[in-house]
Amino acid sequence: MPTPTHRDLSDSSGSKRPVAIVTGGAGAGIGCGITEALARRGWQVLIIDADASAITKLQHALSIEGFQIDGIVRDITSDHAAELTIEETLKRYRRLDGLVNNAGVGLCKPVAEIEDEEFERILDVDFRAMFRFCRAALRAMMPAGGSIVNIGSIHAHRSVRGFSVYAAVKSGLEAFTRGIAVDYGGQNIRANCIHPGLVMSAQNHSLIKKLDPDVESWISSYTATKQLIPSLVTAGQVGGLVSFLLSSEAATITGQSITIDGGSSAMLFERKAGQ
Repeated sequence: MPTPTHRDLSDSSGSKRPVAIVTGGAGAGIGCGITEALARRGWQVLIIDADASAITKLQHALSIEGFQIDGIVRDITSDHAAELTIEETLKRYRRLDGLVNNAGVGLCKPVAEIEDEEFERILDVDFRAMFRFCRAALRAMMPAGGSIVNIGSIHAHRSVRGFSVYAAVKSGLEAFTRGIAVDYGGQNIRANCIHPGLVMSAQNHSLIKKLDPDVESWISSYTATKQLIPSLVTAGQVGGLVSFLLSSEAATITGQSITIDGGSSAMLFERKAGQ
C-alpha cells in the first residue's frame, strides 16, 4: 500500500497508517466510493456526514470485509464545523495526511427562477464549507505536508441548460484548488481537483428525473451517444483516482484538474449509438 512520504508519526494506537477526512463520505455514490477505496488501500478514514444511518450502514458493510472506519455526524455548513473536525482528528489520530472535500448539492434550474435561498445553499455546501475545511486542514498539515482533493464536476468546463450556478461554483472550486497548490507547494502540501462526469447516485438520479421521468432510458441514451466509452463512470473508479492522488505515487502531481467522464468532454459532436 503506497503511503504518503511526508510524515511517519504513529497515532496513539501505534499505527503509522495515513489519515484522511472525507466530507460526505457516507453518501450513496461517490462518497461511499471514495471511503471504500481509501479503506481498502490501508488509510484510516474519518467520514463527516449529516446522515447518521448512512454512516452506520457503511461502517457495517466495510466491517464485514475487515475494514474499520470512523464517522462523525455533522453538518459541514455549521459554525466551526471544519475547525472542530480537524481538532478532533488530531486528537484521535495525532496526524492528518489527506482531506477530500466531496460533500455537495446540485442545482438544476434556469437563473431567472433561482431563489436567493437556493443560491445561498449551494454556495454554503459546495464552496464555503469546502473553503473552511481546506483552511483548517492547511493549518494542521503545514508542519509536515499533506494532500487535498476537491471533487468538482464536468460542468466546470462544459455545461447544459439549467446548471449555470452549479457550473460557476465548480469552476470556482477548480481555480481555488489551483491557488492552494501555488500557495502551499513549498510546505509539501498538494492540492488537486477531480471533475467526474455522470456517476449514478441518488442525487444524480433526482436531477435526471427532472429532465426525463424515464431515468434508465435517459442514461442508456446518454452513454450510447454522449460518451466515447458506453458505460457510466463508477463511484469506485472515482474513489480509486482519489486514493491515487492522495498517495505517494502522486507526490509530484499538484494544481491539476483531472476529468473522469468516459470521454464525453473530448467529443465535438455526439457519436451514433453503437459506434
